Amino acid sequence: MYQYIGPGIEPWLADLKPVQVKELKEAFEALEKDGKGKGTLKAERYTRAQARELESAAEAGGDIDEMSAAAAGKHTD
Repeated sequence: MYQYIGPGIEPWLADLKPVQVKELKEAFEALEKDGKGKGTLKAERYTRAQARELESAAEAGGDIDEMSAAAAGKHTD
């Protein structure tokens, strides 16, 4: 979940025990250090509409990374 929403997950951790929160935050910091933080996880499954969009863009010769980002609802600038 952290790779999708990043630090926005922290409010939901408030109900956990302090030791659990500490361990999770350490794990999040390790992900950030390894370059696997927020926004790095790519979707492996798409809705039918997204899959059709990827197929049509692939046939048109588009960039695969840009197509998957567009299908996931992200904007690449």
